[in-house]
Amino acid sequence: MDKQEYILEIHGMIRLYEVILENKCCGSGLSLLELNILNFLFYNPEKNTASDIVEYRMLPKANVSKGIESLVRKGYIRREEDKTDRRRINLYLLPESDAITRVIDASREEYFEKLFSGFTEDEMNEYLRYVGMISGNVRRLLKEEGKKQACAR
Repeated sequence: MDKQEYILEIHGMIRLYEVILENKCCGSGLSLLELNILNFLFYNPEKNTASDIVEYRMLPKANVSKGIESLVRKGYIRREEDKTDRRRINLYLLPESDAITRVIDASREEYFEKLFSGFTEDEMNEYLRYVGMISGNVRRLLKEEGKKQACAR
């Protein structure tokens, strides 16, 4: 596999997860963005701000804000001012999100089962270890590049 194919395959892996998620959640009335926000909060309860979602999911800030507002209106999440930093708004899943987060969890399990079909447990763990290393590099480099970009303005 060459470098260009690798980039296309990353997009394909993300799209496969989105397709599985959309198919399992098609009757929920939630957009893919809303599902992604719920997914993030479900699996990362300690990273519970809009900024965390933007940073880790690499989604546009305006889209995340709209998605959060919609989920608040629909009764799936609530906002709460942080007790130690009033500028920070924490997001919490409400009990009304339990049914959809169970479906999201099942979607994730199905995705990994399909993605790693034919892999041994050791092969899967090795791949995930490498992806973790790459992800660390990506986050670090994005922060560095973001600083350079801000200086260029």
